[in-house]
Amino acid sequence: MITSQGNALVLNEVIAETIDKITIMSLRDKNGEFFRKLATDITEVSGVKNVYTFYLNENEGNGNIVEVGLHGNGATTTLGSGMCYATQSLIINKDNTQSLNIDWTVEVKQ
Repeated sequence: MITSQGNALVLNEVIAETIDKITIMSLRDKNGEFFRKLATDITEVSGVKNVYTFYLNENEGNGNIVEVGLHGNGATTTLGSGMCYATQSLIINKDNTQSLNIDWTVEVKQ
């Protein structure tokens, strides 16, 4: 049986390995993933909390966005690469007259 101290140690290692590897945001429409963007900025708030900023100019990510995802562990701007760590449903209809700034706070808790 794993002790609570051992469990906490393992969880802390997983958090450290995971939160620092998130670098990419994806956009999905009703047909699936259609765009990826490298984080514009990553602010470490604490060892278990980061704020990821993604800025899309007027020519990036245009379409009817229904979900965003955070990716890491080998993720690149190539669709489908790496591991998806988190998703969030939303509705944004973005076109070439709009830029978009997304600040996404991720906090990992036991």
